[in-house]
Amino acid sequence: MSTYGFGNPAQDVLNERIALAESAEDALVFSSGVAVITNAILSVVKKRDEVIAPAILYGQTLNFLRKGLPEEYGIHTKFVMVEDLYALEEYVSSRTKLLYFESPTNPNLQIIDIKKVVEQARKFGLKAVDTPAGPDMVYTMLMLNDKPVAALYEITKEQQEGGMRPPWDSYVTVENADKAVEKAKSLDGTVLQEPVDVSDSGRMGIIQDPTGAVLVLWEPKKDIGTHFKNIPGSLCWNELITTDTDKAKTFFTQLFDWGSHTDEMINISYTAFLLDEKPVTGMYKMLEEMGDMPSHWLPYFAVEDCDQTSAKAQDMGATVLQLPTDIPETGRFSVLMDPQGAAFAIIKMEPMEE
Repeated sequence: MSTYGFGNPAQDVLNERIALAESAEDALVFSSGVAVITNAILSVVKKRDEVIAPAILYGQTLNFLRKGLPEEYGIHTKFVMVEDLYALEEYVSSRTKLLYFESPTNPNLQIIDIKKVVEQARKFGLKAVDTPAGPDMVYTMLMLNDKPVAALYEITKEQQEGGMRPPWDSYVTVENADKAVEKAKSLDGTVLQEPVDVSDSGRMGIIQDPTGAVLVLWEPKKDIGTHFKNIPGSLCWNELITTDTDKAKTFFTQLFDWGSHTDEMINISYTAFLLDEKPVTGMYKMLEEMGDMPSHWLPYFAVEDCDQTSAKAQDMGATVLQLPTDIPETGRFSVLMDPQGAAFAIIKMEPMEE
């Protein structure tokens, strides 16, 4: 095996990358940094060669692969969807010499099975390049029927030390991320991240509504995001639990042109936000027993059996925050917290009317 380490990653990270790529006799493993990436790629490919890369890159790396390589060196980069890295047949040509991808990375990038990607590269006689971005950021796609439905990444040590509990990030599709972020500002929202391109997949910005809940705005290009919804194992609903429903309602109805409908239940007023007169997400006011918990979004995942899934999660170390409970004409749900503290809900939905 001829595996090489470039740059200066932490030794344990380098060792991990080498171990993961051990099945690839021609793998290159190096740390992030355009200068390092440039030298490594140019040691493998030459003028008129072709590189394949996932359509999830952004920033300087994207600029180098999209513009720098063809303009400065006459090398073309072909961008493909992440899932296509596992099935390269229709993308490889006689000019293709290198497969470039990133695994431990920031929350916008996504590689799941390094060995499988490397094996695909070797199948076509390509070299596979894996670029660790550091020891503190690993991003993992969660797959259902070989398609991404959610993702995980580690919060930083600084966030942990500051008392941050792992959250689920919720995304809303918008036509134009830049305009949506500017509109959020005008409505007294806070911008946590200005819009950035995520390669050819889309453009994203992160905002915080006036009550404190964080939301990601996603302008899709080649990738809409999750490939499934409303089937067991996939996202089926999202719920805003907020300290001020009036303020949140004003913000989101104006930001997304949502309609709304509020029902009075036994102990809460529940608001459904509507798009084209159909419910797309829900909202209710923080309950007293939740204490000083900040406003947040709670994702719901569809399951085949709420009671069995809740019990299974508990056996695996999860905490049950809400025992399985029936919601009339909706389904049976339970709220869980995984062993690291991230809360989510599961629900067995009643059949929906078309």
